[in-house]
Amino acid sequence: MAAPIKSSEDLFEVHSIRTNIVDLGCFSCTCGEGIPCAHVMRCIISDRRSIQDFIDPMFSVLFYRQSYSHNIPPVDVDIGDFTAAHEEVVIPPEVRNQPGRPKTNRIPNSGLVQQKRRFRSKICMTSAEWSEMTTKNLFDS
Repeated sequence: MAAPIKSSEDLFEVHSIRTNIVDLGCFSCTCGEGIPCAHVMRCIISDRRSIQDFIDPMFSVLFYRQSYSHNIPPVDVDIGDFTAAHEEVVIPPEVRNQPGRPKTNRIPNSGLVQQKRRFRSKICMTSAEWSEMTTKNLFDS
């Protein structure tokens, strides 16, 4: 996103995928994403203004505290009404295999020392443990 071009005190032109007009005085942008969108934020920062001035007071901590400052009375509900109305058994949703490669089933580590796996060499077609297979042993035979 290029730097916004200032047309007037509150009017900006922002070039991104398409050209957007931002009006900070009316809190509007032609992208339609809502305020503050990325274009508006870019204009506020480039004009060296405070972002807090352009955010709705509804999103402030003061408004949040005021909305929960009142007591909410409990609701009197008879539990018997709910148990009698819902006698049907709720069935879980049908489980389907998801697309893609399935997860590998790993054996959990129980803290025991695992035995070494046997290795069959493609060169000499003999079985041996990994610790026994060295270049010296391979080329000696």
